[in-house]
Order: sequence, then C-alpha cells, then structure tokens
Amino acid sequence: MVAVTIVLGRTRTAASGEFDSDGLSFLGGLFNALFLVVLAFYVVFAWENGDDLDNRAATEADALIDLYWQVDGVPDPARIAVQDLVRGYADEVVDGEWARLADGHDDGAVADLISTMRQRVSALPADTDQLSTARENALQDVRVLDDNHRARVDAATDQDPFTETLLAATIVGAVLMIAFPLLIGLRARRNHVALMAVTAAVLVATVIASIELQDPLNGIFASEPDSFRTVQTTLPDPR
Repeated sequence: MVAVTIVLGRTRTAASGEFDSDGLSFLGGLFNALFLVVLAFYVVFAWENGDDLDNRAATEADALIDLYWQVDGVPDPARIAVQDLVRGYADEVVDGEWARLADGHDDGAVADLISTMRQRVSALPADTDQLSTARENALQDVRVLDDNHRARVDAATDQDPFTETLLAATIVGAVLMIAFPLLIGLRARRNHVALMAVTAAVLVATVIASIELQDPLNGIFASEPDSFRTVQTTLPDPR
C-alpha cells in the first residue's frame, strides 16, 4: 500500500494538482458516508443474528431446568426417564450438536430427543391435580424447547441474503475508500503515505472483523453453549 501510494503519487496529475479539489472532496466524502452507513447496517443485522442464537439457547436451557423440576414429583420410573432425557439433551448440544452446527449441518439428534421427550411427558400419570399440573407445565416446556431449538438451528445454519449483500457492499466500500485517493492522484508526501497506510490497516481490520461476525458459531465472535453447560452442572443425576 505504501509503495502504491508513492508510485501513484508521482503521476503528472498528482504533481500538477490539475483536478477539481472541491468535486473530488465531495465525492470522497460521499463514499465515506455510504461506507459507514452500510457498515453500520451490517454490524447491526449480523450482531442481532448472533444475539438471537444466544437468547434462543438461554431459553432452551431455562426450559430444560424447569422441565427437570416439574417432573421431580412424578413416580419412578417415569420421573427418571424424563430427567435422563433432559440431561441427555444438554449433553448432546454441548458435545455434539453445537460443533455440527458450526460446520453448517445438523443430523437431527436433538430434534429426535425432543420428540421422545414429548412422548414420555404425554404419558406421565395425571391421577392427581398436582400430577396433572406438572404434566401440563412439562408439555409447555417441551413446546418451548421445540420452538427455540428450531429457531436456534435456523440462526446457525441459514444464510441471510440481505446480510451477505451488506457484507459484500462493506468490502467494496472499503476497497473504494483505499482506491479513490490513489486513483485521483494523491501526492506522495510522507504524511499522505502514512495516512494511507493507517487507513488501509484500519479498513483491513474492519473487513476481517465483519467477515468474522458473519458466522455466529465460528471465529473471534463465536457463541459458546454456556447455557447448556450450566444445565449440565446444575441438574443432579436423577438416580
């Protein structure tokens, strides 16, 4: 970048100053403003996707904990069966599904667990008001699990065309912000060269961070299954 600035800065136009400085300043300012607007929109949308994934995971974890204790008063072996499924759900997410989603696919193991949970909870005894209430609340927890699990998987695996377009526009804008002053003939003075070097470094870092932000399960901004690890450490063995 420094070499390019020096070479282009020695062109006849740059040396003579034969260009419309007011018009070019306006155009450069317009490029900068558009870049910042697109970057801001991209960061908001990409960050919201990762935040939504974390919120869905936290809601799932809360539903698991509630489900575990809702059935705690159910007679054995039905209680143990459901509570084992709850702990198995957290184990499967932490030890398997999270990594699979980071690779961009899901084998349906957690969805199968939810289906089994629904069957087991639906079959719980409801001989008393207490047991009936526990079963209804447990079924509600299963519904919450199902809804939020689907949404979390979608957030992790679906590619939003709008966000991808914003990322592409961010990259193009960064390139234009570097290329524009070079193409119009920036003079190869030391302060100009230093300014271009710093600007290029900042823009490269911005683009790298933007690309990392695109994937909520990989990179420096990757989400972790901490909510499910809390479930693992909080809930006791049902036996």
